[in-house]
Amino acid sequence: MQTEDRIKNLFEVLRRIDTYLVSTNQKVAIIISYSAAVLGWLSLNTGKITGIITNSWISWCVVVLLFVIITSSFISLWMGAKILFPITKSTIEREEDDSVIFYGDISSTKGGSGGYYEKISTLDTYDFLKDLSQQAFTVSKILSKNFGGVRLKFS
Repeated sequence: MQTEDRIKNLFEVLRRIDTYLVSTNQKVAIIISYSAAVLGWLSLNTGKITGIITNSWISWCVVVLLFVIITSSFISLWMGAKILFPITKSTIEREEDDSVIFYGDISSTKGGSGGYYEKISTLDTYDFLKDLSQQAFTVSKILSKNFGGVRLKFS
């Protein structure tokens, strides 16, 4: 397989992984919306719910149930936020972040856009293919983590 074909295939892999990431983020957004709606509804109606109960034993059960619902909603919101916040390290295998593809490394390139142009201009095909491979691997690890978080929420 030619180097150009490898690069093209890796871009296709990244595009496919990115589609899955978008899907995961949409699922998490739904979970966050639901959790926020539950918390909002409970904050408006907790007094009404506890006010109509006259039996002491049932009242304690309702308070415990409300506590469990509120706690699980906050945990769900926290887990969703953890999944949605972007990863700002370009790879898990290198100490120095020097990717020419990853947005965090591009924006932190010394010399601004001129420095980035110099970095791209001096890059050979082998190094670009290596960087692209590392990005595909890193993004797939991020996706695996996100899918694991979503799976945990639904189980």
